[in-house]
Amino acid sequence: MLPHWGSSERDYQSVSRIPMVIVGRPVPDQMPVIMWGVGGTEGVIKEIPRLKQIGFTHCLGLRCDYQQVWDDGADALPGSAASIREGRQMLSQALENDIQIVASLSPGSWLRTAAAGKPFHRVDRDGKHYERHDISGLFPQVQDFVFNTGAAMGRAYGDHPALSAALLHTEVRGESQLSFLPIDRDAYREATGAEIPDEVTIKNGVQWGHISGFPKDRVIADDNPILKYLKWFWQSGDGWNDLHSRLNDGLKQNAHHNFWTFYDPAVRQPSISGSGGNVDVLAHWTYSYPDPVRIGLCTDELLEMARTSGHQQDVMKMTQLIWYRSQTAPKTASTETRASPWVDQDPDADYITIAPMHLREAFWSKLSRPIKGIMYHGWQSLVETDSPSAYRYTNPNTQNELQRLIHDVVQPLGPTLMQIPDAPSDVAFLESFTSQMFARRGTYGWNHSW
Repeated sequence: MLPHWGSSERDYQSVSRIPMVIVGRPVPDQMPVIMWGVGGTEGVIKEIPRLKQIGFTHCLGLRCDYQQVWDDGADALPGSAASIREGRQMLSQALENDIQIVASLSPGSWLRTAAAGKPFHRVDRDGKHYERHDISGLFPQVQDFVFNTGAAMGRAYGDHPALSAALLHTEVRGESQLSFLPIDRDAYREATGAEIPDEVTIKNGVQWGHISGFPKDRVIADDNPILKYLKWFWQSGDGWNDLHSRLNDGLKQNAHHNFWTFYDPAVRQPSISGSGGNVDVLAHWTYSYPDPVRIGLCTDELLEMARTSGHQQDVMKMTQLIWYRSQTAPKTASTETRASPWVDQDPDADYITIAPMHLREAFWSKLSRPIKGIMYHGWQSLVETDSPSAYRYTNPNTQNELQRLIHDVVQPLGPTLMQIPDAPSDVAFLESFTSQMFARRGTYGWNHSW
């Protein structure tokens, strides 16, 4: 701009330059290929070239200062002005390179170990805290904090087009357990008019053979008190599904209209609807060993959970890029065993790289289902990095195979695959919540057992 002030003898001229970067519009119906990891703001910026080369479209990359949100409440921001500025600069750099960012938010998990969370810890029947602390999600203070966290993140970043999604409360059901706090007992009494059955002591159910008077034909009524309570617990009683919904609602309050949320591992529970609350996408990770086809079973479980949720949810599926050394190539003290080169170089590696052929079989197993995106975890096992990690890069061929699959299959065919419905099947696989709760069985999303 060139304003002129004063007389012709004394003019004033001002020049302003505003740098701008023009980016292309997003490709419609592009199938997301998500790297579940990489690191914080600096890690994302550093790895953008390799993410693009392999073919990833999204990666995790934003965090939140939960203590600040707890202290500031409904008006909170998720960090300092400097950290928010750095986060937005990272988002802009990602946008310039056609990479979308996923925020990872777990305010409920933070409360487990924070001093602020102690009043909300679950207790067993004897009133004692569990060794593995977990919070009861029924407390209004907890629900408000979770909502405020989502609202704070949306307030700081929700308008930025590079913030595509958020992962909500990953891996929380493992520590969850029955709770006998007054608020939990009162909630069940209010929901059903009944008391928590004495026979139930853990979330995984009971042993039918230990129940006095159990029917000889092993058929029980739908209103069986034990079954009724366990249904309530898994769908709403432990509070986690509602906390996911509260976090989702807080985010959506300030986020752009294309923003979506997901929850994983959604199948780390019995076969009953409600997992993830009202998130947009259900996901789960699976290890390819001992048999990659197991990923297909877990994918089908996700599809059924989404179908019965009542929220029109989509499904995405993750393959672990790491293998547990203890379950695939156990360490041995024998000097007679001939070591492979990677064992010589990394004898203490605990998490090694998935084999390329396993990666490929897992890829086709999940892509044959009507899913809306694929995910991978274990960046330090996929590529060589300088950062120390328990994940070790032991197979250089795996990243080449993943890059080939993404470039040859996902990029050209992804838009079509996302719109083709599932093929009809002549085979049904029954997973019974009742059987799981009365015989303590079920897959719980695990890769080993059927």
